[in-house]
Amino acid sequence: MKSQIPVLGYTQTSIDVENHRITARKYDREARFADTRFQRMIERLTIEVGSPAEGGAHLRIGAHTLAELATQRGPTEIEQSAAPGARAAAQKLPEVCGS
Repeated sequence: MKSQIPVLGYTQTSIDVENHRITARKYDREARFADTRFQRMIERLTIEVGSPAEGGAHLRIGAHTLAELATQRGPTEIEQSAAPGARAAAQKLPEVCGS
């Protein structure tokens, strides 16, 4: 799973070995947002591997898109509806991994 994330253009940001979770992100610097504090859009994938009662691995993949704003407190992420690119990557990840 970890080796397939870069294939989709994402960078792994964290791993939780005990709970079998990985997060990855990709910056979209071409996106525009109607706010002067806007910095960039972030596409984030959350991947959780579980094992159902019948055996085998079960993937739960979430696609999120966040707008990063520069505020007085520092960078602030505001969740938006998932971008088509993030949704497509979430659907393609099981195919790339062979699941």
